[in-house]
Amino acid sequence: MKKLFLLTILLEFANVFYAQILQSSQFVQGSIKDGEKLMQAYLWPVEKSFNSLPASGAFQLFEGKHSWRISVNAMAAVVPKRDRTYDVNKLQLENFEPANPAQHIAQTFGGTKDSILLQTKDKYKVPSTSWPFYQEKPVATFYTPTGVTSVVPFVSLGLTHEGKSLILSGNTLFIPSFVLGGKAMLFASGLQAQLKIYKGLFVLSSLNGTFLHAYPHMYPKNGDSSEYKNQLFYIHSFAIPVGMAYQFALSEHLAFYVAGGRNFAWTETGLVGTYPVYKSDPTNTYNVVVDKIKDPIRYHRDNSDFFLMIGSGYNFNRFGFALNTYLGSYLGVHLRISYFLGEAKKN
Repeated sequence: MKKLFLLTILLEFANVFYAQILQSSQFVQGSIKDGEKLMQAYLWPVEKSFNSLPASGAFQLFEGKHSWRISVNAMAAVVPKRDRTYDVNKLQLENFEPANPAQHIAQTFGGTKDSILLQTKDKYKVPSTSWPFYQEKPVATFYTPTGVTSVVPFVSLGLTHEGKSLILSGNTLFIPSFVLGGKAMLFASGLQAQLKIYKGLFVLSSLNGTFLHAYPHMYPKNGDSSEYKNQLFYIHSFAIPVGMAYQFALSEHLAFYVAGGRNFAWTETGLVGTYPVYKSDPTNTYNVVVDKIKDPIRYHRDNSDFFLMIGSGYNFNRFGFALNTYLGSYLGVHLRISYFLGEAKKN
């Protein structure tokens, strides 16, 4: 029996810490609905990390001496064990199943290098010399993508203005596609405000966006590929942490702070553009494009959660160092190194 299958991309994720592609494209040959379910399961840690990382730096220490500072921010989100694997059986796939029923736990992006074999539920018969003189074999098989890393890193550059009671800051990161060999582009930015309402007590909020674009380049094996050059895989992540913080100084140079609130976060992930659909015979002796499909996958997820931050900072002359731990659905660590500009304020 002949079946239609869509060649779909699962991932092409740029590791901005090392400024290179972590893993080559992972493809799954399957139905659209099954491809979307597998994509959602595999990319869950990436989307959650993109939402958690900006919130980990939602508070900045009130320095009190300089109006302007520039900073380098290095942060990382740790994927918890519960999100490093997923159960294929719980996805309720329509056309695919584990080839070995005992091996149904697959790896997410945050998992290990293990992989399991999936096969079509539809079978075809192959002649055999023993009774019943045929064997049933799946029409198609493929291995699930392996994990990449359980620690998702990120960096950004920031500029901050500090007033008497208000701190405003912005941060950004841009990696153009030519840096990544034309395979992906990453852009992130954020705007942050925190208002001192009483001594060391602050109200804080920020708006953050992270945009990953990857270019699948899934063209027909033969023929004109011009109409397929609009292909795009993307993750758009938004995070708005809102909360309160309290800062207390132990000395002129050393301070600690604690903050808490809610991170309103969501993502949109999609595989859009025009893609070829193939018809293959069971023995895979030929593959021809029989159709094309536009914008096969697009979904949204709400990843909002509550958070708690605990951190400390140390300022010396024109340099400032701050380190905090972010406790939400994901654990985050944020390191900020700042350089203070201009003359110190007069008391």
